[in-house]
Amino acid sequence: MDLKIALIGKSYGWVQILKQIGIKFDLLVDTSTNQLLQYPVIVLSESASNHDIIQAKKYVETGGSLLCSTKKFYQNNAVKNLKERYVKFLLTDRDGYFNIGEFIDLWRNIVYLDYAEHLKSNIGEFTLTEMNYGDGKVILLPFDAGSLYDDHSYKHKSFYSYKNRLPHERVAKVSKGPVRKIVSNSLEYLFHSQNLLYCHKWYFPATEKNVFLFRVDTDYGKFQNISDLYQLALEHNIPITWFIDVKSQKDILEFYTKIQNQELALHCFEHREFKNAGEYMSDLATAIEYLHKYEIYPEGFAAVYGKWNREISNVIKDFDFEYSSEFCFDYDNLPCFDENENLQIPVHPICVGSLRRQGHSASDMIRYFELITQKKINNQEPLIFYHHPNDENIEVVHYLFNKIKNLQIPAYSFLSYAKWWKNRVEVDYSARFENKSLEVEFKESNKCALRITNKENQETFISNSGSYDISQLKWQMKPVPSELPRDFNKIYKMNIWKIINKLEDMI
Repeated sequence: MDLKIALIGKSYGWVQILKQIGIKFDLLVDTSTNQLLQYPVIVLSESASNHDIIQAKKYVETGGSLLCSTKKFYQNNAVKNLKERYVKFLLTDRDGYFNIGEFIDLWRNIVYLDYAEHLKSNIGEFTLTEMNYGDGKVILLPFDAGSLYDDHSYKHKSFYSYKNRLPHERVAKVSKGPVRKIVSNSLEYLFHSQNLLYCHKWYFPATEKNVFLFRVDTDYGKFQNISDLYQLALEHNIPITWFIDVKSQKDILEFYTKIQNQELALHCFEHREFKNAGEYMSDLATAIEYLHKYEIYPEGFAAVYGKWNREISNVIKDFDFEYSSEFCFDYDNLPCFDENENLQIPVHPICVGSLRRQGHSASDMIRYFELITQKKINNQEPLIFYHHPNDENIEVVHYLFNKIKNLQIPAYSFLSYAKWWKNRVEVDYSARFENKSLEVEFKESNKCALRITNKENQETFISNSGSYDISQLKWQMKPVPSELPRDFNKIYKMNIWKIINKLEDMI
């Protein structure tokens, strides 16, 4: 059986999720029974037709597996057991396939069966259903995952710290990273339930266990603070990506031309938000003109305050940047393309300055980043952080760089990881599993491995084409997601410091 899936119904969001996961998939138009039976698992998007739903159910009855939303599955049926409720978030299970060690921010209505048994909501009801249907299996999500990726609204959120005063930031309203993980784990479960291996492209170059990216937004940065950060980067061999706030840095642009093994990217000319695309175009054009005078040619961009909307996306496309990084688009996730095919590299939205503003000491900050780093490693999520020179507390950055070195995690610039990721997306492969033998073929040479998992909760990695006896592969236990702190829900309570800090910013 070929280890691939079928996506039925055109959907930007579903395509992005599946590209992030790196699973082999085909977008199907022909949903005849013979066509569907070529796939062990199919996915129905929100745009799938009534005919597609009927065909999918027939396919499942004969032994296939299906992933879709509860609402889509029962679109043609009147079902008494359906519920529709507004929820803030979902909690993942404590163990098993639906344990990802974090909550899913939704802030919307969801639809689920009253006998669902996974993903408890903030109102105390389970929302995800896994069930037999004929001879096959179905996982019914309480949402259409693709539609969630289409949601580009943002919200001011608090982030967890063991301290009472919580850091906060304006970020994407829907936490898309956990959505992607639940989709991946659901697909994995459906493959394993058929005694098949689960196979997808790995998230990091070769078989590296993770990658580290460090971004510095130079916002009004004092020369000494910038120089100290650069020296620290040289000491630890970290290729920092510097997003230059050009107007405030005009007098030290010459310094940036002399630094080595670093990436120079663009933040802005005027450090402020603008009202429309025309103003953003003018600001970036001015900034680039200044940088070109010093033979600085930025290929990456990060908007001020992490703001993102479709107008900004159009501007990014017009300037042909290799990538962009705004946490109002996404955060704590794998890279993803927006509708304009601009690559977004999500960053963790809390930095030293965020913590410092809430009264965290250097040791508090180190504890914070220790927990976030371990959580990301356990979740197989890239370690991507950012900093401002004037936030100082360079001992925290020093700790982080040392931590990465001791963990032997390779450091990449944003640009190098962006180029690798684009290559990963283009890598084509096939994988076939029969009689405990796995046949793998990469269509071209690449630096991308395949991650393979089995139902014994083990994983292995394959980098080359060939025929593999699965009993001879080097299997290891999959990492276990970090446990949520018992008081995690304090992030959903009123944070008076959001208001106080906003008033301070207005003074």
